[in-house]
Amino acid sequence: MNSLKLRWHAFNDRVPRSILILSRFALGIVIGWLFHYLLYRLSLPVEPFIYVAF
Repeated sequence: MNSLKLRWHAFNDRVPRSILILSRFALGIVIGWLFHYLLYRLSLPVEPFIYVAF
């Protein structure tokens, strides 16, 4: 576990801070979009509606 932690810190030291912030922001957007889509799919009705135009 310590070697993984040391590798992670070494990686963070090599990557510019602005890239880390932008990548975390992008990851948050992707995760938010996936949860939004999942909630949208769960909220759809199970039985299909029949739409009739009068």
